[in-house]
Amino acid sequence: MRRHILLFVFCLFLSCPVAADDVMLYLPFDADATPARARGNPEPKVSGKVVLRDGLVGKAMLFGKAGGSLTFDGPGNVDASRGSVAFWVKPVDWDSKDSKSHNFFGIHSDHPKCLMYIYKYFKPDTLNVWMRIDPDDPRGSSYRMPGNFGREPPVVFQKGEWKHIAVTWFNDQLRVYLDGKLRRHWPTAQPIDSGTLGTHITIGASHDPASTLIDELYLFHHPLSDAEIASLYQAGKSGKALPTAPDVPFRVYLKHFPEAGYVEALVDAAERGRPGRVGRAVVTLESAKGEVTEFKNDMGMARIKLPKLPAGEYVATAEFFDAEGKSLGKGRSAPLEIKHYPWMDDPNAGVTGEVIQPWTPVEVEDNVVRCWGREHAFGASALPEQIASAGKDLLAKPLSLVAKIDGEVGEWRITPRVQVTKQTPSRVYLQGRAECDKAKIEIEAMLEFDGLIDFDIIVTPK
Repeated sequence: MRRHILLFVFCLFLSCPVAADDVMLYLPFDADATPARARGNPEPKVSGKVVLRDGLVGKAMLFGKAGGSLTFDGPGNVDASRGSVAFWVKPVDWDSKDSKSHNFFGIHSDHPKCLMYIYKYFKPDTLNVWMRIDPDDPRGSSYRMPGNFGREPPVVFQKGEWKHIAVTWFNDQLRVYLDGKLRRHWPTAQPIDSGTLGTHITIGASHDPASTLIDELYLFHHPLSDAEIASLYQAGKSGKALPTAPDVPFRVYLKHFPEAGYVEALVDAAERGRPGRVGRAVVTLESAKGEVTEFKNDMGMARIKLPKLPAGEYVATAEFFDAEGKSLGKGRSAPLEIKHYPWMDDPNAGVTGEVIQPWTPVEVEDNVVRCWGREHAFGASALPEQIASAGKDLLAKPLSLVAKIDGEVGEWRITPRVQVTKQTPSRVYLQGRAECDKAKIEIEAMLEFDGLIDFDIIVTPK
């Protein structure tokens, strides 16, 4: 097995309740389009008209052709360098099978093409978060679900049914949640800079030919944790208000690098959204400490060297001080889960021919090789004729090689049967041969216990 290992742990803060003082903008839409909470200018600019209908919690606002759209000033209401947005959407006269785009939420800038947009993509069953931070970037970046590769399930919007959408952004990380569960997370193409985005916020689009209800829209100063997003979803689903918790002024984010033996602690020093007060922070994890003295956009980093820790959950705490050394308050991280894997304790794991748990040895029967719930049927050429996973065929037709020599397509004459040349518990080698009038080939296939297949193909002209 090739040893390419990266373990990345991104921990967010707090448990289920959400800190009430963390809300920057809250739109319940129960009486009109005026926010119940706004740190910045609370007055919306309305395009179209304000139409309220029954919502998930109280009333909801109708956006699109039968309603309108809203624009709010960004300063004070959103922090484009870090934060979260969460809201409920309900298609009125469309579903996810249509070929139209439907805009839900956007953070904009003075540059007309620099923005972050959350919208239903024009392709069926697809949600997109589009982001352009650098004006010189001609295309921007799309964070689309499902993606172009793999077997990710569709994003289904059903007419008349509510769906909860939440997006968090922080440093260079973007996370998208659907109905209370983390769906995808990406590193962004560029670090998110508050100096680029954040001049104004838009909700809905009055030019949208379809109609969409939006309810319970929140903007938070911090990226919420998985548990906080789940609590928002459960509260809305139950028709209840935002579950709140006592406010904690600072937050700490952890990245674990087990092979290197340290944890990076990223501290957010913008106390409750009030930047520029912190001069120093001390982070403690178990008996180890790290100090932060340099901050950029109120973010600082400490690297904490750790001995090998037993498997379990660990919480980092931090105390923040102003330039005169006065304590401003404390913060803590979400629990960091430390796990132990065979490759962490055994330097030969994945390098020697030993099959490591939970994988099982490969099995060979005639031309069929079985490993880890899959069956590979090899043809006489040593190319797969069929691969089945959990009993389901994956190939539309057998793999084959086409030889085009001097503009002519050659017809291969293949040896009658594939040969198993070597077998161990961790891998099996198969060999096949073929020739045409102008060349001959030799194919060696090597299949490992984790499903990797490697082909060596030698082409020899006649």
